Amino acid sequence: MSKLYHINEVFYSPQGEGARQGSMNVFLRFAGCNLQCSVHKEGFNCDTDFRFGDKLTAQQVVERVLQADTSANGCGWVIATGGEPALQLDEELVRALGEAGYLIALETNGTMPIPPGVVWVSCSPKPMSPVVIKQANEVRVVVWPGKFPDDHGIEAPHYFVSPAFEAPSMEEQDTYRSEIGKAWNGDGNTIDRDAVAWAVKYCEQNPKWKLSLQIHKLIGVR
Repeated sequence: MSKLYHINEVFYSPQGEGARQGSMNVFLRFAGCNLQCSVHKEGFNCDTDFRFGDKLTAQQVVERVLQADTSANGCGWVIATGGEPALQLDEELVRALGEAGYLIALETNGTMPIPPGVVWVSCSPKPMSPVVIKQANEVRVVVWPGKFPDDHGIEAPHYFVSPAFEAPSMEEQDTYRSEIGKAWNGDGNTIDRDAVAWAVKYCEQNPKWKLSLQIHKLIGVR
């Protein structure tokens, strides 16, 4: 029996942050996460409900990616995101997507091993969550006033701080779902100006770190 992957959504959009900011990609969002981000621990609430989605085979995932990719000749990149995609992404799916013409970028919290074949790793380590990866292409950390970024010892050519945005908690999303009868569709796009000021000041004093605003939220794209 073929392995099934729990996929929350698949969509085509520019990368909004980090070193590959502005590039067009198919985002492959996996359901499920081994952490639960909250404003009390990470400075932001998880803004996506990862519990829902479709169970798909590797070939069906490839078909969804091809359907989402509306570029003339294929954008060439899939970003595996989540949730925590490393809970499900494996060598079989990476190979299937590669055979369809895509390089794989992974957005991960760093607590799970990276499957072979992934060519770009964006790690966003979370406070008090030990990481198992030692290297990445970039480290991205969300900050708010008083929060210092921690690279958790990960070696990378790029280190970014991203000011926190306001977003509904999972409980608020559930309330919206029960009252309105559908999933939360708020934008979560209100940037914390104090967090911006803090991030800029930190980068001024620590030029190893670069400022990365989540422009997809600022311009209203996914």
